[in-house]
Amino acid sequence: MELIADAATIENHPTVYEKAARWRTRAWLAAAVFLGIFISVQFAPWPPEVRAQVSAIMFLVPIGAAIASALFTARATKGKEHRLWRNIAVAMSFFFVGMLYRTYHVIAFNKHPGAGSFEDLMFALGFLLFVPIVILLTEPFEVVGLRKLRNMLDFATMLVLILAVAFLVLFAPLEIIKKGGSLGGNVVMVLYPVISIAFVVYLLAFKRGRWHGPVLLILTALIAAALGVIGTAVGIPWNYYEAGNAYAGAVDSMWVITFSLFALAAITRIAEPPAAHREPTPELDLPHWPGIASMIIGLLGVPILIYMATHTPDPLTQLVVSVSAAAVAMLIVARSIVITTENKRLAEESYLDPLTGLYNYRYFRERLAREVTHALKDNDAVSLCVIDMDDFDGFNRARGYAAGDNRLKWLSRVIKANVREYDSVFRIGGDDIAVILPVTDAVQAYQDCLRIARRAESPDDGISDRLRLSIGIASIPLHTSSADELTRFAEGAAYWAKMSGGERIVVFDPQTVEALDSAEHMVKLEELSHTRLVESLAAAVDARDSYTEHHSRNVARLAAILADTAGCPDDCASLISAAGLLHDIGKIGIPDAILTKPAVLEPDEYERIKEHPVLGIQILRASVREDILPWVLAHHEWWDGNGYPNGLRGEEIPYEARILAVCDAFDAMTSDRPYRASFSDNEAAEEILRCAGSQFDPDLARTFAGLIVEGKIRTEGDSAAK
Repeated sequence: MELIADAATIENHPTVYEKAARWRTRAWLAAAVFLGIFISVQFAPWPPEVRAQVSAIMFLVPIGAAIASALFTARATKGKEHRLWRNIAVAMSFFFVGMLYRTYHVIAFNKHPGAGSFEDLMFALGFLLFVPIVILLTEPFEVVGLRKLRNMLDFATMLVLILAVAFLVLFAPLEIIKKGGSLGGNVVMVLYPVISIAFVVYLLAFKRGRWHGPVLLILTALIAAALGVIGTAVGIPWNYYEAGNAYAGAVDSMWVITFSLFALAAITRIAEPPAAHREPTPELDLPHWPGIASMIIGLLGVPILIYMATHTPDPLTQLVVSVSAAAVAMLIVARSIVITTENKRLAEESYLDPLTGLYNYRYFRERLAREVTHALKDNDAVSLCVIDMDDFDGFNRARGYAAGDNRLKWLSRVIKANVREYDSVFRIGGDDIAVILPVTDAVQAYQDCLRIARRAESPDDGISDRLRLSIGIASIPLHTSSADELTRFAEGAAYWAKMSGGERIVVFDPQTVEALDSAEHMVKLEELSHTRLVESLAAAVDARDSYTEHHSRNVARLAAILADTAGCPDDCASLISAAGLLHDIGKIGIPDAILTKPAVLEPDEYERIKEHPVLGIQILRASVREDILPWVLAHHEWWDGNGYPNGLRGEEIPYEARILAVCDAFDAMTSDRPYRASFSDNEAAEEILRCAGSQFDPDLARTFAGLIVEGKIRTEGDSAAK
């Protein structure tokens, strides 16, 4: 398949999902034909042993298809979904081994293996592997630790309750558990129905979010499996389930349906675009009623089970139901402990900033008010320091938001390591950190901040850029007796330090702060306003299309790196980064129906897409520096003259626009689209080199590819914005 590097042309690339959809249709047809043949075999006028042998051999086909499909889907997915399909493939492998043994046994002895045989061992292992599969299916996002433990306790509670009820209404009345029968056989007769029913009930009760196609197919497969195991559990003790008879054929048909549906579920997943499986974020998590309902049912079920156990004549049923009641009680206690621990952790996290681990602004207000009250009551001093990183926005544009996050985390660790045990450190803004220093006057606070600034001069976070800090200090009772004024004065001192050139520590002084030149103040405000305008316009573009989220930021990051490597001055690299943020601003004028179309664009639609560079400079002309307008206009021009909008050739194209063209194409190729999977970094590098001299400036293409090979450029995707 030929790769296409042009960031706009790539939107028209043939979709892998359309091909997968065609395979899905063929797979459904093949599954239906196979099931029809399998059912026909059950009624064929052959001896029972022949029907049993043919059925056993045919059994291997849907299981093999399920294994192959699940493995393929596992390779095409990541994270939780990858683990889900990998587990399904492993579970199907156990079923396959068990069915191989059955096939051998039927051919050699003309009968099914007995209960508790090697076949049952393999099937039992396969069923046990479905426990994490069902739990993964009910988790709306990646969960770890206590949340996963709580989910497992919910499943265990449901399993034990179903076990007790099954003994009361199924096993004991139908005499499925045989006195004098083998332990393995009796365990199998209990395990299969209970755990298969628990899978279905748990998935129905605890599934959160949208029921998309693959999950519905897996649910249907589990229902078919439950019917199959119940039929087996009822048929074996009563001698209905014999090799080659109609009853065994009906039960085995349920298993064929089960394995076929798992294969179809995997194929259906591949045929759906990634957005169909986009998970909600944990921040949007809401209380889930089935978990609460399971606790209530369990609490009510314990006395009911104890009562039923005392009124059941069968000793085995009494034992199982009594043990189940005790187990449910212990599980509820364990779940309560987990919830208490989880709530305590959540309460602590509500006061923490998730990125830095420092206390957040909400807790800052509470803690400062408390410290000020204590200081005034005890006639002590308390100081507040506000620490601000100079030109942090420029650092983010040049190095990327991930690097900015790492630097902020590093600084947070440095500050915490250089304050006293009873001092408190807070993140109160994007790059603003506050330190409350109890029993500390302004002079001592200055010394503490000087120590922090000196330690932070040379970061060891892997980036050579020097760290410069502007710090403001205010104290009680020297400057005020109010917590709100203390905050305002410290922030004002930090602001004055930044506006006066940065890299300084300022103790609040009303005369000094008010002496800030008004003209200089307006210049600083205009620069800040321009930076914020650039970022807000870029965010508006990326918000139009969820599949290209963070594209503008990624291009800005890559352009800054390439410009720096190519020898551009620092101020030029900063402007190129800004142009990268804004290069697609013209797409605001492209209709959503064209911009987000999950298929190949028609020629007239593609012509509309080609208008976006011209629309972009029309939008930007009145609000950004004129230097970057030609770069935005020409970022889709080709080295050989076949680009747009003006067909510029070679060095007629602004050098900065040629930098943007390479970076834009790389991020487009390495990003997922609704109709194709992303290219790897190495594949994208090969394509850029292939297009050197035709689409891209040859020197820049080779430089960029070299950065990829050296690992200095890599795909960051969504992480760039975290």
